[in-house]
Amino acid sequence: MNFAGEADTVDRHVLMVTSSGECLFSRNYGHGPNLDVATLSSLLQQLGGFQAYYANISRNQFSNDTARVDGRDVGLGAAMPSPAILARIASEANITGNAVQLEASDFSAISILNARFVAKQLASYTLILSSPRDDGLHLCARQLHEVESSLTFLLGPPNKWRRTVFSLDGFEDVFERSVLGVVSQPDLLVGGVSKTPVATEVTERVDLALASLENDNTTLGSLVLLGDSVLHSRVNAEETRQVANLCSLRPLKNSQKVRITPVYSEGQWKSLVVLALRWHTLCLLVTIDTALMSVLPKMTQFEQMWEYMLSQTPIPTSVVSFSMSEVLGLDLIAFVLHDRVRCKTIAPPLRDDPSRVLHTATLVWFMRAAQEAFYQSKLSTVQLTKAHYKFFAVCDDNYQVFILGGKAVPSDRLEVEASRIVSFFKVLL
Repeated sequence: MNFAGEADTVDRHVLMVTSSGECLFSRNYGHGPNLDVATLSSLLQQLGGFQAYYANISRNQFSNDTARVDGRDVGLGAAMPSPAILARIASEANITGNAVQLEASDFSAISILNARFVAKQLASYTLILSSPRDDGLHLCARQLHEVESSLTFLLGPPNKWRRTVFSLDGFEDVFERSVLGVVSQPDLLVGGVSKTPVATEVTERVDLALASLENDNTTLGSLVLLGDSVLHSRVNAEETRQVANLCSLRPLKNSQKVRITPVYSEGQWKSLVVLALRWHTLCLLVTIDTALMSVLPKMTQFEQMWEYMLSQTPIPTSVVSFSMSEVLGLDLIAFVLHDRVRCKTIAPPLRDDPSRVLHTATLVWFMRAAQEAFYQSKLSTVQLTKAHYKFFAVCDDNYQVFILGGKAVPSDRLEVEASRIVSFFKVLL
């Protein structure tokens, strides 16, 4: 994982293969060569049936053409890692059981020099990710989990995918958001969804309005979005996240007013009906056999009621941008608050100044390091200092807080600010 401003030296590549080695999808997010699909697939199949076996091959000088495997020098025959080298080293190292718990037992991982290869089994299909070794196991697992959950939401459970009719044409945006978004967007990085902070009394009124749509046996849930952020939701956390991500990925455009999409959630197929309001987006989940024309009348009626509510209730009509100076002192740069139970994330935009892009990249870099510490080392607090920055993160059963400040900020103050952020914002989630 390179620090903000430093370029990655290894390209990210994602592919999906069948149990027979056929490649269904392959995309390289960078400028490096494509992976040798057949060789890499064969290698990963040898790693104990994808039961999280892991061989940690230490770095070495490229010019030596060797790597250290279980204390032995293994000749590589080439200066840079390739799938053929991976297969040879895996064979010579006799990888049979160094278990690594990522998030589930169906992950496998192997690291070679500056590259990491992680695989996840999806029924008779396999997702494979090649990324910089320093990305960390948890980050790679999150990327593959994001791909899996997004594809399942749109295509149904993997064990129902039939190769004769299964195609990933048109899903390039899903893969790109999952692979690149997780390493650059705070909400995706922590597995959450952006939440617009709203006062409790406003939330109660919005909830009552949405409840009025769910007075029949065909309506399964509803939510309102404001841009890419959730204003309020009456469905579970994962369903909220998937609906918001889909609407962000494929928004209604131009004069498009309504759209209906079949989605798979909570073990059943549903129809997601999306209606563009003046400033917001109304999302309704209905039974799969519900016709669009039977839903539109009550959604149109809701739109009229919503317009009246906007004139009577302080419902946000633009993404709320807190003044960072109101929340943090000038020597504190940014924060992210993540509700782990409800998967909601507050990440206010940084101050609009020339360093904004660099500060954003720096925050994400520190967050990625903290996530690895939380999930791999089982730490509950992380303090890091690098360049001109000081960073603090804390994780408990309910919340994660990440806060970035200047190097001169006292560490104990960062801890105090983190507690204050939770106290202030948790009622707005």
